[in-house]
Amino acid sequence: MEIAAEIERLLQGFPPDNQSESVEVDISNTSTPQVTPLVQKTVCYVVCALIMNEKQEVLMIQEAKGSCKNKWYLPSGRMEQNETIAEALRREVAEEAGYVCDLTTLLLIELRQGVPLWLRFTCLAQILGGSLKTEADDESLQARWCSRNDLGLLSIRANDILPLLDYGLAYTQFHGRKHGRIIPALNAHKHLLVRAVIVGRPLLGANAKVLVSGKGRAQHLPVVAIAQGEGLLCNTVGRLIKVLHLFTLTT
Repeated sequence: MEIAAEIERLLQGFPPDNQSESVEVDISNTSTPQVTPLVQKTVCYVVCALIMNEKQEVLMIQEAKGSCKNKWYLPSGRMEQNETIAEALRREVAEEAGYVCDLTTLLLIELRQGVPLWLRFTCLAQILGGSLKTEADDESLQARWCSRNDLGLLSIRANDILPLLDYGLAYTQFHGRKHGRIIPALNAHKHLLVRAVIVGRPLLGANAKVLVSGKGRAQHLPVVAIAQGEGLLCNTVGRLIKVLHLFTLTT
């Protein structure tokens, strides 16, 4: 597939055209070993549901477990073995908030180094059925819809959800004009890989530049493996920028 067509496909929310094929890792030589993902052992995958109603209120749940008890947070939790992102999201929302939902788009991916490596997938979702949870159990005490102002009156488990709300609101406002839906694709790998779309800011009147790997017809968006102890995802992508060349994207 031509590189321009591949980028256009990704921006429209479709997975890579060659997702069923083996993926070649362009940059993998690091001083530390690559992460081999083993759920609940070397990696911890977390799903977080961002669900808003027609009033732009967000669905919140009151925690029932441990030191977080009575605190408020977005429906979220760890993925179980052999679960997909969508399956884990539906399970957590049903258990903690009482609703049946469907994933509409993957919004953000966050990475935090440690043992195990921690990755959180924040997704927008829509309600399909069920009812708001009002009776406490081991999963949560209750659920409610909150406006942005209401959050200031609640005891929040962690303020890291506040930027997520801002990103979610921004996405819904620009949806259909800038970014399409992004649905996670099933594609097993032995390592944690990042396929990067890195666009250079052009000078006035110049074409945009996109970082690619390979030459001629073999040009493709670069893929890099996450290394243990690398720190932030930007450090992983930074290794790509250091060694790959810029390709002028024609319009």
